[in-house]
Amino acid sequence: MTIVQTPIPDEFAKMCQRHNVTPERVIQQFIRDLCHLEGTSGSDERLYAQLYYERCGYAFSAGVDDDIVPARLNEPADTLAAMAGIPRPVRKRK
Repeated sequence: MTIVQTPIPDEFAKMCQRHNVTPERVIQQFIRDLCHLEGTSGSDERLYAQLYYERCGYAFSAGVDDDIVPARLNEPADTLAAMAGIPRPVRKRK
């Protein structure tokens, strides 16, 4: 496991404090959901984490050819993106 130390905005710390959760727990849980690790929050949360990561374009801008959202989840991902009012990025295959 890699340990990362990074500053967080006061707004995020205050939000976590209001909800009685530590910033570390929120970030660790997001990573569990994104990477499908043991202890995820559930299938919807995993999909939303993947949509967020995909929407930010990290893999796309790095030229990675792997889809972040597995093909079997494309239809639900499209539905969730439409419900949220956001388009999913389109990657043209070579």
